[in-house]
Amino acid sequence: MLIKNIIVQASPITPAEIFRTAAPCAAKGCQHFDGQDCRGAMRIVEKLPPVAEELPPCSIRRDCRWWQQEGKAACMRCPQVITDNYNASELAVQVATPIFG
Repeated sequence: MLIKNIIVQASPITPAEIFRTAAPCAAKGCQHFDGQDCRGAMRIVEKLPPVAEELPPCSIRRDCRWWQQEGKAACMRCPQVITDNYNASELAVQVATPIFG
């Protein structure tokens, strides 16, 4: 609770813009899943530039769907992927939008 108050006082951002959270892959329950792979992870690697010069520390890597599927390339882009992005670029919106068919 104290952390949230400090963040609110320090800037107009939400905790979801700073803190990384993870859940198991929803697989068939996710609109990015094509039956075998995460198309979201594929688009992130294909379209977003890397933002890390070396593999960032990560507490979920061993269980991460993106890591298992795309490897280091996904990790090098992961820090720029946020849940609440109120000023998303056109590219970020394009990458996050599921492709059907």
